[in-house]
Amino acid sequence: MSTTDTPKSKRSLILSVAAVAVVVLAAIGVFAFKTKLFPPKTLATLRVGYLPVTGHAKFFVAQEEGFFKDEGLNVQLTEFANSADGLAALRADKLDLGAFGTTAPLVHIAKGADISIIGGVMGEDAAIVVKPENENLTAAEPELSVVESRIPILLIHGLADDNIPPRQSEMIRAHNPSDITLWEVPDAGHCGAVSVGAEEFDKQVLGWFSSHGRHMHEKLS
Repeated sequence: MSTTDTPKSKRSLILSVAAVAVVVLAAIGVFAFKTKLFPPKTLATLRVGYLPVTGHAKFFVAQEEGFFKDEGLNVQLTEFANSADGLAALRADKLDLGAFGTTAPLVHIAKGADISIIGGVMGEDAAIVVKPENENLTAAEPELSVVESRIPILLIHGLADDNIPPRQSEMIRAHNPSDITLWEVPDAGHCGAVSVGAEEFDKQVLGWFSSHGRHMHEKLS
């Protein structure tokens, strides 16, 4: 373009540029609008430490069956030979959480470690240990967390449990009865179902796994 454009040609140029700008902005607006309504499906990465014990096999069951992915999680599992090594990795920010028992975490906490115990993984004394920024116990509502879940759940609760009242499990099941099975065990205390009747325990648990195997992916997909 020369430097001798007439005012009319300049106005035409400005209008042309404005039109292009409107088209570009409109395109960006549509992209932003679509991105907001239909965000890309990404998985949140969670770095989890575990110990080579049978109680932690559940991590691999959940991984293999796709349960983590169904909940929007990309779980990266790392094995540690002992709780001390796992807790050291947690404190070094190499993990987000870990199942490292209760004794070792309490020793670290007593010495001033900035970690918290937020719950167990149903492995007798095993517990989930997380850094404070990942702790949110005040907002924990297990009965609400299962409302939209499509993952099958087996709850086992002893009717003689004086630690956690059986009504807690009943309340959780009531919020998603189609996907939650509740087995209430007479005369069983806290985590005492297997000791009350080992044969019935095997029957209930193995039977549940048998009916909620890989074919459940048809329901979850």
